[in-house]
Amino acid sequence: MEDNVLQIGIPAIFGAGAIAFGLLRVIFKKSIIFTVGVLFLVCADLIAALAFFVGHSGLQHLYWSIPLAIVILFSTYYILTQILQLPLQKMIENIDEISKGNLTAKINNTLYSREDELGQIIN
Repeated sequence: MEDNVLQIGIPAIFGAGAIAFGLLRVIFKKSIIFTVGVLFLVCADLIAALAFFVGHSGLQHLYWSIPLAIVILFSTYYILTQILQLPLQKMIENIDEISKGNLTAKINNTLYSREDELGQIIN
């Protein structure tokens, strides 16, 4: 039974994450909330699986699992920056150009193709 704890616990964590993903998709499809929710769901699932493993296998695994958890967390923030902050900055630049009277300001085509709130705003 002791050996089955990891075989049951970690898949249970990811199974709960899959259910949460499905709920996010149904409730917030084509929304920034869905994107942010999925990013943090993946981050939380990975860190929860690490914590479960360390709790079951022993605290000596903290030496590598804590740095890995930090990398996962900062990777999530980096991806979030790429998905949200950079497009918002480009939109602000475009709005500034238009407000200065430059009606020929070039708008990034990738912003038009977004199906979330940022795509709606740029359109």
